[in-house]
Amino acid sequence: TGHSLPVNTEGLICVRGPKLFTGYLNIGSTDDIDSEGWLRTGDIGHYNERHRLFITDRIKELIKWTTYQVSPTELELFLQTHPSVAEVAVIGVSHRTETQWPRAYVVRRPGYTITAQNLCQYVSDSLGFQKRLRAGVVFVDQIPKTNIAKVDRKYFKQLVANELLG
Repeated sequence: TGHSLPVNTEGLICVRGPKLFTGYLNIGSTDDIDSEGWLRTGDIGHYNERHRLFITDRIKELIKWTTYQVSPTELELFLQTHPSVAEVAVIGVSHRTETQWPRAYVVRRPGYTITAQNLCQYVSDSLGFQKRLRAGVVFVDQIPKTNIAKVDRKYFKQLVANELLG
């Protein structure tokens, strides 16, 4: 909206300043800079009462479910609070009529047993209806990581590239 948001309210992070770049070499100016000089970083985040900035997700990673945008990172962090979950990755799976449905890929913690239905219920009981794991839970042996140890969501997106739910 072009306005600062209240404390602890998530939104798109924009920055500006005298040292801000104006474009990429051999590409020209970027459409990510508005008429007032604000660069849209592509990051989602918030600031706290002490004006510290917290980056919580990338806008391109958000799962679009009907009119809602669901943070896969938020779902991953929540699922990791379950004692049976060792690791998790969440992506959106294409749906015929509702854009995308969230799906979790989960590594079980050794010595624990849990079903996909139990984890779906765990999310449904605690988070908003738009964050339900409508595309289910898939158990895997490991969660691939990028070279900087972040969840490699591209790997899972390739797995479902030709999948269409509904």
